[in-house]
Amino acid sequence: MKSLTVGLAAVALMATPLTAGDWFNHKFGELRSYHKDWLNVCNDKGAGTCRAVQYQLPDTGETFFGESRLALIYRGDGVYDIEVFDRGLDPISDGDVVFDFGSDRVVLTPNQWRSGGADVANVAETFVVNDQDAARLLTDLVMRKSRLVVKFVVEDAPISEAQFSLRGSLAALNAIEMLKSP
Repeated sequence: MKSLTVGLAAVALMATPLTAGDWFNHKFGELRSYHKDWLNVCNDKGAGTCRAVQYQLPDTGETFFGESRLALIYRGDGVYDIEVFDRGLDPISDGDVVFDFGSDRVVLTPNQWRSGGADVANVAETFVVNDQDAARLLTDLVMRKSRLVVKFVVEDAPISEAQFSLRGSLAALNAIEMLKSP
């Protein structure tokens, strides 16, 4: 009888309506969905801007901002802005940013990125890819690869590094595009 109760409890948990990929309304007024290691967030209950986000949380348990964050902000027609936050990052305007996917590496020169967020320039410890061709290439790699290390490099020496899981990124981006398609 005990094993039957445990088995029924496990089935009940699996049958909950909030399975991976299901959209739900969050108390902040956002429409959200989880896709393995990725979280989708759409402002204004889905009517506003959508973004797919992958956080790296610290061991300290602080979960609001985390240690680092990779966000792909949907602009329409498969176009995304790519924004990276890394706690302690102090971007220097003459440094390169390296997106290392293991077998593929993309190096952005200072004219291909800028400090600040995609929608707000005055954001600390954050940079955004402002070269749309580079953003398209990076979006494609994010969807196809499993891991990413973003390095901020000055004079060939990394001064900051953030690691991200890409597990679930394809499903997350596809869910946003399906939600936003006419």
